[in-house]
Amino acid sequence: MPFRKHFGMNRNVPSRPDSSSRLAGRDYHVPWEGRRPHPKFKNLFTSLKNTNFLSSSSKILQFSLQFFLIGILACSSSVLSYPDVYILNATLPIAFTYTTAEYVGGNQIYIIGGETSESTTLDTVFRFNITDETTTLVGHLPGFASTGGCAFVPSEDVILYMGGGFWIPDLVRISLNRSGDSISSTIEGNLGSNHLMFTRLAWDAIRRQGYILGKPYYENPGQGFYRYDASIENVQERLQLLGDVWPWDVANAASFYDSVTDKVYFLGGIKWRGQERLDTIYEWDPVNETLTLLQERLPLQETDGKLIWDQETGTAWIFHDSNAWTTRGNAPNLGQIEAPVLMFFKPTTREVGSLLLEHFLDHSATRFGMAWVPELKRIYMFGGNSQNWGAYATDRIQYIQL
Repeated sequence: MPFRKHFGMNRNVPSRPDSSSRLAGRDYHVPWEGRRPHPKFKNLFTSLKNTNFLSSSSKILQFSLQFFLIGILACSSSVLSYPDVYILNATLPIAFTYTTAEYVGGNQIYIIGGETSESTTLDTVFRFNITDETTTLVGHLPGFASTGGCAFVPSEDVILYMGGGFWIPDLVRISLNRSGDSISSTIEGNLGSNHLMFTRLAWDAIRRQGYILGKPYYENPGQGFYRYDASIENVQERLQLLGDVWPWDVANAASFYDSVTDKVYFLGGIKWRGQERLDTIYEWDPVNETLTLLQERLPLQETDGKLIWDQETGTAWIFHDSNAWTTRGNAPNLGQIEAPVLMFFKPTTREVGSLLLEHFLDHSATRFGMAWVPELKRIYMFGGNSQNWGAYATDRIQYIQL
């Protein structure tokens, strides 16, 4: 049985918990001493501590009541929602960064493209097996791929990948072979000379349309927003430029489609002119084709665009590493946060917030491939930058247990 290291507990734990346990599928929790009580109980503890109605002979009762309440909190997953962090002993075949990952159901995650520490752009497609934690090379893309975005289309069992590196103008359709160690890939659309950088792709399963947002490479300002329409017979016409929509060039904006609100959302990113980092939330209406800036803001400016969408709970999770820019000497104003955080946004209620990843390794950084496995409530992360920029890429596989 494979093992992994659980940070916050500093010991190895089995990769799969006992199926008879009430925690099955959730692994194990960070111990109580590594957590913080929910804010709504903080005043209760304080009031108990300062209570004067108890006589000195009743102090034992007072402390017993406090420990009783702490015990309730420690057993309540609804109150203590701080995630667990695990690093697998298993590693990737090579170290890379700027990669993209996509969960396709069952026990399979596909890892697409990326760059090595020598800045070599890859055309590789790896498949990660969640059960035995092995990684297999299953094929190559028609061209190189990095900093791109992808989406899984369950009805067709394909992954759509939009290249986002320099001079990569192709939308690639990756057909999966579930029974064998292979894939087939074809170019589904081409942007011509309008190469995009740092793209993301949100898939509207109802209309079978994808929305692509990226930064044009030094030309065609403001022309980085595209719609992919799978129903159009001519492949070369499936990518349609939606011009004059965005007020500026945006790169690395995290995106997703919510079937409940029937809207596409774009969170954070980089406003290219002036390199301004964004905390904005935009809403795209595919019916009226209008883009609206919402009043709500992310807790922090987010520039990496790594997001997972949990349709079951209606929650988008955005990973934010506050140290990612510090090592390069151009850190944004993020306050005194010393550890990565998970930010969240709920479209139906417009609720935003964040969770501090207190047990995330300090040398873990950003630009990894990130995939959501809803059955296990896990966010898997592959590769990425090390904060030691001399090392640059990593072969690390880790996950956050929600």
